[in-house]
Amino acid sequence: MKKPFFSLIIPTYNRAEFLNQALKSIFLQNFNDYEIIISDNASTDNTQDLVKGFKDKRIKYFRNKKNLGAEKNIQNALGYASGKYLFTLGDDYVILFSDTLEIIHNIINEKKVGFVRINLIEKFLNGKGLRKSIIVQEKDIYIKNNTSSIKIIDFIHKIAASHIAGLIIKNENQLANNYIDCPNTPWIKIIFSAIRKYGGYYLSEKYMVITWSQGSILNYYDVSENKRLVFEDYTDYVFSLIPGKELPNYKYRYLSNFIGLQPVIKLYSNNINLFKFNKRLLVLEPRLKTKPRFWIYFFVALLLPNFFWKFIRIIQHSKTNNLPLHKDCDIISERYIELISEHK
Repeated sequence: MKKPFFSLIIPTYNRAEFLNQALKSIFLQNFNDYEIIISDNASTDNTQDLVKGFKDKRIKYFRNKKNLGAEKNIQNALGYASGKYLFTLGDDYVILFSDTLEIIHNIINEKKVGFVRINLIEKFLNGKGLRKSIIVQEKDIYIKNNTSSIKIIDFIHKIAASHIAGLIIKNENQLANNYIDCPNTPWIKIIFSAIRKYGGYYLSEKYMVITWSQGSILNYYDVSENKRLVFEDYTDYVFSLIPGKELPNYKYRYLSNFIGLQPVIKLYSNNINLFKFNKRLLVLEPRLKTKPRFWIYFFVALLLPNFFWKFIRIIQHSKTNNLPLHKDCDIISERYIELISEHK
């Protein structure tokens, strides 16, 4: 049996209304060589009836007997796919332009890449308006195979690969042993391997409209029961890719990025977790103890109350959550209005 070119992956739970929009945005595509994998995490709403109502043979619906958690459901969904390339979506995301799959297909055929990332536009969690562009890279990026590990990792960080939406990965049955248990890019091994072997591409002018709620980062800065940062499996893997002589400086630069995030850690957790986080950070990189900036950020974050940081966050978001700053603002907004109208 001929394999479809794309497997469009949609993990879902109790979001039938949004799933309806996501599916309709797929059926508007002018490229039709795909299957749709829906992994239902034991929804209690009308998700199953909604899916059956489409009566489209390209939809393959799988329902878990119990809720397995978001990450395990995503992993299961990827495992059901038979397409040549996996295209990850979410149940409340829509593909903005109808030629998106066609353009990605053409890039893959031309460049022979193993990974493609499309751009992301965030919508307001409540309401129909568009908020901001998630990825700040405004031009396409092409990275060849066998590029250095540092350049591949830098590329992965630039294109926000921690967000599941809009990742297109060559399907080579490598999922079982390459999915790591962490909240930050658990598919990092899969992406890195695909880029190292075949190359990667960031497509800047094709978009998915997504929601990214506060809940997405609530647990990211926690310290686990074994006193490790919850994302250390990710950093362990990243650091294992860096050549030995370059690792100390790379590790120092990478972990230094968390200094300026201490108010964020305080805001999304508490003072106790802030203490634990920094204690572990200094174990991972003792040289941070000598940086005055580290201690300044730590004590400021520690001493100022959360309502102050909430106020600062509101001010910051009023400046950064501004779609008109995007070069394609008019085109994006006009198409999104059309898309929402088509979904009614």
